[in-house]
Amino acid sequence: MKKEIDEKDEYLLILYEEALKDIKTESFVTVTVSEMQSEFALRNIDLFRAKVANIGDFKIITDKNAERGTMVVETAKTVADASFAVQMDEINAVLDRMKENINISAAGMISE
Repeated sequence: MKKEIDEKDEYLLILYEEALKDIKTESFVTVTVSEMQSEFALRNIDLFRAKVANIGDFKIITDKNAERGTMVVETAKTVADASFAVQMDEINAVLDRMKENINISAAGMISE
């Protein structure tokens, strides 16, 4: 999956849109992306700006040390890491908890 993300900017577009869609009425929004995706992000800045309602300043910053798929969104109220790697970690954590619950349930069935 990571390889597909690395090869297709369309996936980055979905990542960005999802991260920005719920932001409302902010004095500023700053989005930090990796250097590898900065050209893509800057090319689509108007699209991203349109996803955010009632904002003042909207800017994209490049972090040359960040990996592809990095997206950190900062507003006056919060900082959120919406990076691909962070989202995959969260998905894996949910899957691990699900496996644990299945194993606990299965163990309970065996001991009964």
